[in-house]
Amino acid sequence: MHGIIYMATNKINGNIYIGQSICSLHRRITNHYTDSKRKNYAFAKALRKYKRSDWDWEILVEINKPEEHIKKHLDFLEKRFIYMYDSYNTGYNSTVGGDWLPDNKGKNNYFYGKKLPRVTKDKISAANKGRKLNKKQRDRIGNGHAKKWKVTAPNGECVVIKNLSKYCRQNAIDAGHMCRVSQGKLNHHKNYTVIKIGDEPCR
Repeated sequence: MHGIIYMATNKINGNIYIGQSICSLHRRITNHYTDSKRKNYAFAKALRKYKRSDWDWEILVEINKPEEHIKKHLDFLEKRFIYMYDSYNTGYNSTVGGDWLPDNKGKNNYFYGKKLPRVTKDKISAANKGRKLNKKQRDRIGNGHAKKWKVTAPNGECVVIKNLSKYCRQNAIDAGHMCRVSQGKLNHHKNYTVIKIGDEPCR
């Protein structure tokens, strides 16, 4: 079965959305515009706000896998590209991608204990070679992975960290929920709170 990872770039503000599909890109675009008429997630609102000519759509990766494995591979790649472009924090993606669920971690994850196939690594690399990014996209990628965070644990201990995902793994908490806490979408996650460094000093 054939699948794609695609990216929509807003030419006005540089914000992006990354998605996956087992349909053609043309059909997926049509479906997005149909959904935007009745849904209110961030990307749907953006599609309503801006003209069709304000968007660039492109395929990042194409893969062919057995039907029973295609979704898991697309989920993995979608999460990888959303992280690479930081489109959850600074773009139009409303989740970290891949239909993320808490029980998809560790041994429950399809890729647990497996190495990413060389052909898939090559496709990710090829998707980024020669790609011209605007200044906002370059800044987003550079700054997105250089963030520092202030985390307050349930016992009141305050620490400053550079790698939120690693901290979450070490403390058995969910990085996606912690990102929502930092954005003000959740008050806390398992009594942990987090903000981007500089927003408020540790006390």
